[in-house]
Parts: sequence; C-alpha cells; structure tokens
Amino acid sequence: MHLVTCRVEGGLPAFAAALPTPALQSFFGQPFLASSFYDMFPLVAGSGVLASLARSPLDAFAHQQGRAQASYDVEHQYRALLQGRSTDDVHSRLRPLAGRYYDFGEWDVERAGLNRLRVVERALPIWIMPWFVPMQIGYFSGLMAAMGKPGTTVTMQSFRREGLAGSMQLVVLELEVVMRD
Repeated sequence: MHLVTCRVEGGLPAFAAALPTPALQSFFGQPFLASSFYDMFPLVAGSGVLASLARSPLDAFAHQQGRAQASYDVEHQYRALLQGRSTDDVHSRLRPLAGRYYDFGEWDVERAGLNRLRVVERALPIWIMPWFVPMQIGYFSGLMAAMGKPGTTVTMQSFRREGLAGSMQLVVLELEVVMRD
C-alpha cells in the first residue's frame, strides 16, 4: 500500500478503480498491519494491476517489488532477526521469516556450501509463477544486499511440475543464492 500511495498517480483511488473485481477492491480496501498475515494470492493480481499502471513488464515490476520488500523487512519488520547479523547462519533465520509469508506448500532453505544457499519451495500454484519467480529473485537479492552482500546472485536452478491440487497444477521452484560482497 505504501507503493500505491507513493508511486501511483491518483494513489489509492486510482489503484482501486483499476482493480478488476469487487473482491479485489475489498481486499485492498482493508487496513494492512505489518504484524498480520494476508493472503498472498490477491497480491499477485494487485501487482499485475500496479505493473500495468506503471507501464512496466510484470517480471521487472515483481523483481523491484521483491527487492523493496526485502529492504523494508531488514529495516523495519524483521530488523532484530536480520539487520547487523552475519550471513553465516542466515538460512536458519529465514525459516521463521518465511512462515510469515507462506501458509501454503512447503518452504525450506539450507546451506549448500560456503556462501551458498539452496531455497526449495514446493506446491506452488503454477499460475503465480510469472510474478513469483522474479519477486523471489528480487527478494533474496535485496535481502542479501541489505545484509552486506550486495554482489549476491540469485538464480533459478529448477522449475518443475509436482502434481495437482484439485485441477490446479502445482510446481516446485529451486533457487540458488550465491553470497558475495
């Protein structure tokens, strides 16, 4: 919502008018508190609307959005968990952070060698992936930069189908994070 008020011409009213359904208008019309949990799926649709309003491709917008959220998390919401701390054990500190964002599928991060992390996210709905992959790459890049590793690279290692939930195709996403100063 901060992004909407700061960067969308016309602010919240313009954003609400651009949302395609009353359900999305209602979702984004509620008060948002940093300490509360919110459904991520409407955020995908809202991000698509914002990318359109910004005249930006969805993947570029999602990457920027992920970086901005990581910076915010380090400075505000998860400051004690992340800021000023070594990246040596960041994988173990990311697990509680992930639990704040995901209440679907499975999420894990593990150390995969010196200055390397492997992130595995399972049971993701395939339809969110055009937004989710660049957002995650942006998030991890931004998170590591905010923690003193600005040269970090994040790459998608694997993206594969993993079955169905009802009729919805699910996928597994694997990312590699290589931390560099």
